[in-house]
Amino acid sequence: MCEFKEFSKRAAASHSPTVGAVDMLKSTEQHPTAAMQPITSWIQGYSKRQQFRRMAQTLLKEKDDTLSDLGYDRHDLEGALHLPIRNDAMQFIEARRSRRALEARRAKGHRLAG
Repeated sequence: MCEFKEFSKRAAASHSPTVGAVDMLKSTEQHPTAAMQPITSWIQGYSKRQQFRRMAQTLLKEKDDTLSDLGYDRHDLEGALHLPIRNDAMQFIEARRSRRALEARRAKGHRLAG
């Protein structure tokens, strides 16, 4: 009987993963490997762009006055739809919106001064 218990202990030890292997498995489950990072990044960018595309297509069905009230410009939305996937379309829209607001303030300042 003692031989069987000793054999069972050795068999169980040989079939169970070591602590280091378990830690390594947990580590790879939580963090994508370096090789997967570009693919993961591209998929996230693609998903984000598809969400933007759906939003932009809905907005582009509206009249220019409505878009203006919402703070969008038709040309900016159309331009953002043609950006490469690696570029953030909402950042593009926000940058264009900020630039347009700055230009409007400058024009207003020139009208008041002149």
